[in-house]
Amino acid sequence: MSRKAAASFLALLVLAALFWAGRQSLEELDPLRLLEALAQLRDRWWLPLAFIAAYAALCAVGVPGTVPTLLAGATWGPLWGTLYNVIGSNLGAGAAFWVGRSLGRDWMERFFGDALAGLERRLEKNGFQVILSLRLIPIFPFNMINFAAGLSSVRYSDYAAASLLGMLPATFIYTYLADSLLKGAIQGREAFGRVAVAGALLLGLSLLPRFYRRFIGAGGDHARR
Repeated sequence: MSRKAAASFLALLVLAALFWAGRQSLEELDPLRLLEALAQLRDRWWLPLAFIAAYAALCAVGVPGTVPTLLAGATWGPLWGTLYNVIGSNLGAGAAFWVGRSLGRDWMERFFGDALAGLERRLEKNGFQVILSLRLIPIFPFNMINFAAGLSSVRYSDYAAASLLGMLPATFIYTYLADSLLKGAIQGREAFGRVAVAGALLLGLSLLPRFYRRFIGAGGDHARR
């Protein structure tokens, strides 16, 4: 069994154990109380600032932002949640860019290996277009793009603009999904349509890499030949 498969299997066991241990608490969870608690959090003026700062710090050190993205959607809804997520993730991506540029290639290759060099070569050719495509269609991990862009010769202005535009659709989808799931737990069938829409958007986003590799990527390879 490979290390990746073993790690995945271990993660599933841990999740199953946590679910089994907390099943009683989940059954007793009152969605209305959860909504009231989130409403109290929204009234605190400093919370968005603290959230944005924490999100940016997590991204800067290479921690995936899926959990804070969903948390913002559940707390502030699709509009304000998306805004706070976009600000936090882009600040963190910018910080990671400068971290990569400061630490250098040798340090980064310890974590990402040969894949980093391949991504860096792509960025050297057309940084803005490549970053925009990779943000829209996440073939490479989010954090690898941040650090690789810092190692390349791409200008920070191009990197920041492409990241902002490219990350917006996926950020909105995940934020909307979290809000829809929370409303669905409270409103039942009335929110089923929103959950279905969010699920369809998420499914479409997950299929984009396969579509890119099959059609656009294949066309690019054929043109180079």
